[in-house]
Amino acid sequence: MPKASVVFPFPQDLRDARLALHRTRAECEEYARTLPWSAEPMSGWETDKQLHSTYVSAKPESPGYSDGQAQRIAGYRARLLELSTTVSRHPFWGTVGTGDVGGRAHGAQARPRAAGRGVAVSGGGISDLDKNRALEQWLEWQLRQVRARIRELEVKEQQEERARQRARAEQSWKIQPQRGGMPAMLHRGGCGLFKSELGFLDRQSAMIALAEPDIEACGICRPETGLVEG
Repeated sequence: MPKASVVFPFPQDLRDARLALHRTRAECEEYARTLPWSAEPMSGWETDKQLHSTYVSAKPESPGYSDGQAQRIAGYRARLLELSTTVSRHPFWGTVGTGDVGGRAHGAQARPRAAGRGVAVSGGGISDLDKNRALEQWLEWQLRQVRARIRELEVKEQQEERARQRARAEQSWKIQPQRGGMPAMLHRGGCGLFKSELGFLDRQSAMIALAEPDIEACGICRPETGLVEG
């Protein structure tokens, strides 16, 4: 004879809040996919080609969120916090684990199943396993949000580091070694005609290099201008 099913007495307002939580989270995630990749304005970037690969990691320029977009995301987050608080602190959970299931299924004396199997427990509530599964889903969503924020911060940190490197290069000089009958040449640190393999020179070292007869100044970036004006 098949066992009679147990009817769980979840209050309607708890059911409604849980459903609204799932729908709001889905709407938030769907809307987030349409937004720029960073909340704040950020310039685009492209990495060098990877060794033994043609893959080049890149991101387009991001305008950041508009005021309307930022407000809508903030609204979603506030609503999610409100609904998750309503669900997790509902008075119904205070009744879980008390009393007896008896008589809930066609008047039969139902036997509570073990809490570890994730079905019913005494009092017509839900097991610790089911409660923890619900908590797991919520924490996984939170973890995805944190990881997305970490990725944004990592990109921002990389951009700031590249900006610092560019600024440092603009205040430095570099020497292109003599090659193929061409004389050695002094460049400004940010000159794109030659990528330094030996590091940068400070002002004093650049002045000494420029005074050497076998080192010429680049006619494009004109490194002597910075040296003379300083």
